[in-house]
Amino acid sequence: MIRCTRTWLAAVAAVACVAGASHAETIRLGRDAPDLASALDSARDGDVIDVPPGVWKGAVRIDKAVTVKGSGGILDGAGEGSVLLVEAEDVRLEGLTVRNSGY
Repeated sequence: MIRCTRTWLAAVAAVACVAGASHAETIRLGRDAPDLASALDSARDGDVIDVPPGVWKGAVRIDKAVTVKGSGGILDGAGEGSVLLVEAEDVRLEGLTVRNSGY
């Protein structure tokens, strides 16, 4: 009986760990967040931020391990400072146009 109880408890603990594990979410600008800064605020490590076609305000800091993936989107810094400041490891930038940095 003790052996069965220990095995059962181990199985319950394993299921709880898997159920509690998070998975990557996709945050789409314009649908889930009004801009990149808001998307980054709500993102967690591993999430994907989808930047659809259009011009989106830059000058943002990335401090989480996210993927920022463009599908024709443009990040515009309006000529003021850095458009993107990456301060985290494992950040991926894909398919974006970055323009109008102030530096």
